Amino acid sequence: MAENAVVSQEQVLVRKVIELHDKYMAYVNDCFANHTLFHKALKEAFEVFCNKQVSGCPTAELLASFCDNILLEGWE
Repeated sequence: MAENAVVSQEQVLVRKVIELHDKYMAYVNDCFANHTLFHKALKEAFEVFCNKQVSGCPTAELLASFCDNILLEGWE
């Protein structure tokens, strides 16, 4: 049961990160006329974030696990 809770928390984290990226991508598109400089800044900011660790686990590893679960089980 504890393993399911961890998987669920990982999924929540990744879904929130995706929502956050979508939110800021909308700003880039709508407020900054889809300018390449803002795309680059957003990309670099998320690269920095993805190289951080969350509770001792690299964010990139959480994202990879999330993608693996999607491929195995499908998107809910």
